Amino acid sequence: DNGNTILDEDGKPKDPRGALTRLGPKLGMSAAEIDQARKSTGFIVCSGPDGVAKIAGSATVYGNGMQLVTNTHVLVDENGRSRGPCYFQNQDGKNSVSVNLDLRKLKTFRTSASAFNDDVALVRLTQKIPGAKGYPIGGSQPLARNEKMIVISATQIEMREKVPNDEPAVPQCRAKE
Repeated sequence: DNGNTILDEDGKPKDPRGALTRLGPKLGMSAAEIDQARKSTGFIVCSGPDGVAKIAGSATVYGNGMQLVTNTHVLVDENGRSRGPCYFQNQDGKNSVSVNLDLRKLKTFRTSASAFNDDVALVRLTQKIPGAKGYPIGGSQPLARNEKMIVISATQIEMREKVPNDEPAVPQCRAKE
């Protein structure tokens, strides 16, 4: 904390996150950008081999629009077994596409060495989602320290504002390093 924390009326740190349709325009996003975010952000749902043990997690379309970034533990269990079949449902509520869950081609990595659920997976869709554009990979320049950015997520844990499942959450934040 750098002493710039904004407090709410109860004296608690104010939660900068909220519904994309409410905060997007305040952050300078156009209606077209908000619509695109809803088409490219959503949930991956896996029903398990028995078709009963459902698990879901947030996912985002990236690159050429045929890949998702999500969490490995949504796709495979602790023993590396597939939780498939799986599909991706975007947040405009109009499109659902199955996921090609070939574990031999699944790209995974951990963001730390600790928890089982601190993991990331890159997985292919069986087809492009109509109207969705993948978020670009990398960029021409890295973010500078303290540079503003907008983070779009299908869901956020412990948000004070209740956001429906078909609405992405968005905070504005700044790059730390």
